[in-house]
Amino acid sequence: ASPSVAPFGFTLRQGFCADDNGSKCKELGREFRKGDYGVARLACRQLCERTHGCQAAELLRLHKTYSLCKVCGSAATRTNKAPANNVECLTYNNAD
Repeated sequence: ASPSVAPFGFTLRQGFCADDNGSKCKELGREFRKGDYGVARLACRQLCERTHGCQAAELLRLHKTYSLCKVCGSAATRTNKAPANNVECLTYNNAD
């Protein structure tokens, strides 16, 4: 998958996940991964889907082959710019 395409059920924006007043996301969990970025994005989405209270997921490319997924328990209504443009915020569209 190309870096700008959000997985089904998610809205993808570049930058750190933030809420209305610009605060960083309330972290519920994190997972480091090594390997393909597309696979890491899928794993991050799945981590959000199985974490109770997840409203967004923040995916940070740390190095060529490493990434960090942070699961957020606060709604990510905006993003804070990442200096290296190496972060994306996946907002879970669980409109139920």
